[in-house]
Amino acid sequence: MKWYVLVFLLIFALGQSAAYKVFTPSKGLTGQNALLIAGSRHAVWAYTYYQVPIGTGYEVIGGVSEYRSMGNWSTYTDQDGLASDLVNDIAIDGGDVWFATSGGVSLFDESKHSWRTFSEGEGLPSNEVLSIGVGPDKVWFGTTRGVCAFDKESGNLTSYGEDDGLIFRYVVDVAVDGDTVYFATSKGVGVFNSQTGKWSQITTQNGLPTNAVNSVMVTMGYIWFGTESGVSCFSKSTGEWKHYQKADGLSLAGARCAAAGRSSVWFVTQDGIARFKPSKGKWKI
Repeated sequence: MKWYVLVFLLIFALGQSAAYKVFTPSKGLTGQNALLIAGSRHAVWAYTYYQVPIGTGYEVIGGVSEYRSMGNWSTYTDQDGLASDLVNDIAIDGGDVWFATSGGVSLFDESKHSWRTFSEGEGLPSNEVLSIGVGPDKVWFGTTRGVCAFDKESGNLTSYGEDDGLIFRYVVDVAVDGDTVYFATSKGVGVFNSQTGKWSQITTQNGLPTNAVNSVMVTMGYIWFGTESGVSCFSKSTGEWKHYQKADGLSLAGARCAAAGRSSVWFVTQDGIARFKPSKGKWKI
């Protein structure tokens, strides 16, 4: 799913007063179509692109841009060290910024200002990397042919597929909760315990309204699933499920988990941004 929007950044994410500012290609971005934004205390990263007509189709030209100060963008493409201009996910781990691309995984070291790329030659199950999940000891990559774990201490890559216990090879999202890692797929959610090495799964038999899961997020004692039948929430303390659909105030099925705040969780839908406050049980679009 793609949303063709301009990039809106909350300036208070960088420690400034709460205000909105709009950034466009004339302000330093690669293109006017924005798909991904990730932020830390030091910078905000955005993936944008534009389309060039070629014959009956078009070519996508993209890049990732780093924002550090008012009006100051630095953009990187495959000419600078990014594995591919087609970026599917961004994850920040301290001073390391990870990019899931159609040409492998790229790691940008902010302190050294250097790039490193991992591909099938280094151990990835596929260069088509769709998602990234950052944990305390490992960084997980979801690809079109399984998942892969990068060990931060040793630098080794370990891959897992359906033969190892993964529910489905095409992994669209990854969420890490301590020793437990969740992998969202169109056939349910694969669950891996990195301490025991055991696999399990979450499907409609365990409480999901559908096996078509677009995203997964762990926060505030809950596991949130964005599915093709709305949003589902699993309480880790009580083991109870709650499902939210259009009748509950959610604008549309097909929601994707976006981010968690101190008192709210946010989702992206085809109708816009949906905010849910668990304490009040209310949605706002």
